[in-house]
Amino acid sequence: MILILAPELLAMVRDAALASYGEECCGLLLGCLGGDTATVTAVMAAENVAPEKTRNFEIDPAVLFAAHKSARDGGAGIIGNYHSHPNGLARPSKTDGARAFEDNHFWLIVPIDDGGVGDAKAFYHQNGAFEDATLEVANG
Repeated sequence: MILILAPELLAMVRDAALASYGEECCGLLLGCLGGDTATVTAVMAAENVAPEKTRNFEIDPAVLFAAHKSARDGGAGIIGNYHSHPNGLARPSKTDGARAFEDNHFWLIVPIDDGGVGDAKAFYHQNGAFEDATLEVANG
C-alpha cells in the first residue's frame, strides 16, 4: 500500500507533533483510496482526549463526527489517522494494536524525542494487523 502526502500536509503533522511534545498529538487523514494507493488531500487536527496522553491517543469524537458528516455531504473521506510517539519510535505500539479497529485504514506515525521530530512512517491496518506502507511525500 502507498500513502501519498503533500509536503505541506506532512509539515502540518510534524508541527503538531512538535507543539504537543511530551504528549501524543492526533488527527485524521482525509482523501481518497484507489486500488493500492491513497492520496491525502487534507489533514484534520483533533484534540487528544485520551486519559493518558503521554502514552496513547484518542481522537475527539466531535472531530470524527464532523469528518463523517462532511464525507456524507461530498467531502473527502477518512482514510486514516496520524499521531505522534513522544518516545521517538515510528512504529505501532502494543496499545496502538490493541485499539486499532478500522480495517483498510492508514496510520501515519511521527516520532519525536529530545532530538526533535523524526521521519514519519506509514502503516496500513487490515485484517486486525498492521503492515508497512510506503509513504510518498509528493503533491498528489
